[in-house]
Amino acid sequence: MSALLFSLILLAAAAHATPIKRDSITTVCVQFQLSPDGHTFACSPQPGLGQGQVTIGLANCIQNNDGVLIASGGGFIDTCDTVVLSGTSLSAHCISVGAGGIREGSSVDLDEILNFENGQLSCPNGFE
Repeated sequence: MSALLFSLILLAAAAHATPIKRDSITTVCVQFQLSPDGHTFACSPQPGLGQGQVTIGLANCIQNNDGVLIASGGGFIDTCDTVVLSGTSLSAHCISVGAGGIREGSSVDLDEILNFENGQLSCPNGFE
């Protein structure tokens, strides 16, 4: 098979491939849960959008930035405690070096951080 014909076949196959579908978790999930240790987020997708409950570890998705939770490469688990989920709002008490090392309350909306792609949860910018 010639290289040109092979390339044309690959292009035709790619044109018919299923595109990656990204949705916010509030448009896909009907129920949200947080593990007792606050490290894992779970959601139950609407019927037809996924098989059972899907989960993601939050350790690599959220960072404590001097007492403020942000979407980043992670690390909040080591410096935050009292992690609570209310709807899609994740709150915790995190160490703030700028405030003399005391713990400050902070929250972040997981709907702005997590994506639902092809039946799986994912973090921004490929953090996982």
